[in-house]
Amino acid sequence: MAELPTWEQIEHNTLSCYDTAFAAVADAADWLRSDWSPAGTPLPDGAADRRARLQTVNRRLETLLNEAKDILHS
Repeated sequence: MAELPTWEQIEHNTLSCYDTAFAAVADAADWLRSDWSPAGTPLPDGAADRRARLQTVNRRLETLLNEAKDILHS
């Protein structure tokens, strides 16, 4: 029979998952801020709007992940 985790293990592993998710969201934000090829050309039709919307979602994700981490630390 498998041993169940303690609450401390659950908290620790959950926090680790949130840290991984936060790093992934930060990486996505970096990509959205990236320059593109060919250099100096405008984004394709609709891409600027999608990029702006995605940047908004990324900020919301970061806020939610920080909120979750605060709950774990309380």
